Amino acid sequence: MLLLFLGLPAHQTRFFAHLIPLWQAIPGRVNARNFSRYSEWDERTFRRWMHKTLPWGELHWGLVRLLIRWGVLGSRFILAIDASLIPKSGKNTEGLGAFWNGSASRSDTGLELSCLALISLTGQHAFPLDVRQTRPKQDRADRLEQYLEQLQDVFTGRLDWLYGHLRAVVADGQYAKK
Repeated sequence: MLLLFLGLPAHQTRFFAHLIPLWQAIPGRVNARNFSRYSEWDERTFRRWMHKTLPWGELHWGLVRLLIRWGVLGSRFILAIDASLIPKSGKNTEGLGAFWNGSASRSDTGLELSCLALISLTGQHAFPLDVRQTRPKQDRADRLEQYLEQLQDVFTGRLDWLYGHLRAVVADGQYAKK
């Protein structure tokens, strides 16, 4: 079974092994009520599971390793990191601040997401490994410190794998300032 190789805990593996076939088979909307209609599990069970945090980073790493093992992907990658602005108005949005909008060449109000991805050298595949919302300046760390923290979190425990598979790191000029 595919899910066993993705590094999920056993209880999450059982849930996804039950959920994924349902997801592909049910007609109509994808929600807890429809899942329960076509399953022996209660709607409340699905709702509880949908509110739990899923370790997306570990799931993505497991998928990349599995695709390499199966020969679908080559074993050489480029690591790319970049931030994107999501324009947003309003005053009550969590993390709202002034961030650089590269396409408009000015600072705009919105949310910023920093994405770290592996790009396959042999194919045209990109695998997001970690996406984080950048906190505005009034928070404890400036943007470059937050990017560095993201890199350290992703690299922790994976340095040997990365040294063996990474050929280059591609980043915006903002990351070269420090």
